[in-house]
Amino acid sequence: MLRRIDSLSYSGAFSGCSPLWKSCFAGVMFGMAYIGHPPVQLAVWIWLVLWTVRYGGIPWKPYASLTAASLLFYMLSLPALLIEIAPVPAQGTVLAGWGNHVLLITPEAAVRAEQLLLRVGACLSCFMFLILTTPFAGLLKVMEKLRLPAVVVELMMIMYRFLFLLGDTASGMMLARRLRGGGRGFRAAVSDTASLTCRLFAKTMERYRGAAVGYTVRGYEGTIRMGPDASLPMPARYRAEGWIGAALLAGAELYFRLLN
Repeated sequence: MLRRIDSLSYSGAFSGCSPLWKSCFAGVMFGMAYIGHPPVQLAVWIWLVLWTVRYGGIPWKPYASLTAASLLFYMLSLPALLIEIAPVPAQGTVLAGWGNHVLLITPEAAVRAEQLLLRVGACLSCFMFLILTTPFAGLLKVMEKLRLPAVVVELMMIMYRFLFLLGDTASGMMLARRLRGGGRGFRAAVSDTASLTCRLFAKTMERYRGAAVGYTVRGYEGTIRMGPDASLPMPARYRAEGWIGAALLAGAELYFRLLN
């Protein structure tokens, strides 16, 4: 999945555009999504999906699968949000009962879960826009422009490469296990998975040491120098639409706050 995200970020229509502008825009939208009222959050969610899929040229199938996978954590938290134990009588949809107590879903809990879904979905759409339209090298450039410590930027770069090394090592080990006929039956599969997990760290560290040797051979002296910023300005049409839309959403949020 990480390789798929990396490929999409480099192949989208916004991949060569200013990462700083996209980061600022996503940050403003994230603020709206986090503190806004539900109608504003819904508007942010729909609008950022439009920016990512329609304007950014990201296929809707991988976008939908990534969004669904991320919302899975919200779904797992739903029982704790919705289900309550209350004494009889209680208002709500009763699921089960014993003695003087019932297990039920109250209207307040349903409203709370709905509001949380809108907030999570809107905030997630902001992150998805930034991740799928901005290559990781562009995000590192934004960190550099924001004057983050150089060691933080270098660690982010190294850890990003380490994730690919980890994925490649795990894929190779799983392929070797299948070619040797391992994993036939549930118990054998669990045993092989445990064995692979124990050897995965050692294998990955070997490849990581190889990468460190490669840095040394290329003249690494303690600082990883990044190339010049070759990104293009965001087209004027999208800049205008972005800030006008942000102003309209801010006005709508102010209206809801004054209304309440």
